[in-house]
Amino acid sequence: MIGIISDTTSDVPSSILNTEFLEVISAKVILNEKEYRDGKEIQNEQVIKFMDEGGFPKTSLPSYSDISEAFKRLISKGYKKIISINVSSKLSGTYNMFTNVKKDLQKEFKDIKIELIDSKSVSLGSGLLVKKALNLIEKNTQFEEIVKEIKNSIGNKINIMYTIPTLKYLKAGGRIGKVSATIGEFLNIKPIISVNNEGIYYTVSKERGLKRAQTTRVDKMIEWLDGNIPQELYIGKTDNTETTMSTIEKIKQKLINKGIEIEKIKTEQINPSLLSHTGKGLIGITILKS
Repeated sequence: MIGIISDTTSDVPSSILNTEFLEVISAKVILNEKEYRDGKEIQNEQVIKFMDEGGFPKTSLPSYSDISEAFKRLISKGYKKIISINVSSKLSGTYNMFTNVKKDLQKEFKDIKIELIDSKSVSLGSGLLVKKALNLIEKNTQFEEIVKEIKNSIGNKINIMYTIPTLKYLKAGGRIGKVSATIGEFLNIKPIISVNNEGIYYTVSKERGLKRAQTTRVDKMIEWLDGNIPQELYIGKTDNTETTMSTIEKIKQKLINKGIEIEKIKTEQINPSLLSHTGKGLIGITILKS
């Protein structure tokens, strides 16, 4: 039997979270030096309230013990082959933590096969690879073929682009230069951010104003699709404010106008760990090509 393991920074779609052979490990969100397990002990509303009151959340990696225990739960259920799909190793130390756990587990469990896969993506860009792996397992696909399919999807079949209203949280976390952020805020510059084939953030485009950025982002995604029908298309959000929900409806209509079937467009909540780095109002589009 084949099991899957991932992390909350990968934003595994909520529709599959209760799958028997799936384990998702929580990263940590830190508010006023107190740690919370991402998505379990803390939700987006608490993080947003903290930010609205002037706080700047921090995050840390999943614990070694949480990862090890999750692997062992799968092993105890009889899963002898396990695929781990994680957020980009260039954006987080999570993959390296999983690597350390794997080394120790394979000393203890000689008959267990573990394949670690660096998604070279983040949020739903990684989460949709998890969903694809689950679908392949349910089709009784062989372990080696699943690993091959997922690795072949990385970079050329998966893409994520997101926009955020403010750069101050990226600046506070050191993910963007202070000068660039200050100038960007002053000029109302809204970058469209994605992840390149090496798994590193880069700016797709810089637009004057959020409305223009949202429109450009849809155009860029359709251009990337290049006539292909999306296997999965998710709009990720950090909150349910009227502004966010209204913007999502407009994005949906733009996608429909570009030929995307409404049934293909799903909406998903982004976990607190990513919210902590970006602030509320984040909206991302993630597409997995067929």
